[in-house]
Amino acid sequence: LGRVLINDFRTTAALALLEPAAAELADLAGDAGVVEVGSQLARAYLVADDLPRAIEVADPVLEAAEHANLREILADTLVTKGMALAMLAEADARRDRDLASVSSSLAHSSEPSRSTRAGSGAPANIEARVIRKTLPGGMQLALLPKKTRGGTVVAHLSLQWGDEDSKMNR
Repeated sequence: LGRVLINDFRTTAALALLEPAAAELADLAGDAGVVEVGSQLARAYLVADDLPRAIEVADPVLEAAEHANLREILADTLVTKGMALAMLAEADARRDRDLASVSSSLAHSSEPSRSTRAGSGAPANIEARVIRKTLPGGMQLALLPKKTRGGTVVAHLSLQWGDEDSKMNR
């Protein structure tokens, strides 16, 4: 039933069916039917665009399917994991292109006026210099232009993708 729901793009219903089934059957991990439930759950996460979760669920399924010599499930789950990895890589490349585009447009933007650049560090003066952009994927970006010595900038960027629920217990 899970496969039918996924094929019909009814991923919410598929997840509602497969998640509790996988949890309830977890103690029977080596059983072919349970391995199939895990494979379909990984596929449902892929279709629902929860790529990290699809990969997380696929890994133990691949191990169990290989151990039990379940070739069809192994092949299907390898495709699911491969697609999730490829989609993540494409999303990363898209983000890189978006950031490069914003960086390029900022390089061609006008300099802030001398009065705001030389002004005090008061919040209003700083806010007047901030350049805000929204990237095509919805990510919001705020940049504060600043003169540098030698035109060189060293940056450290830490991106925390996900929401509170997806980061829980990780």
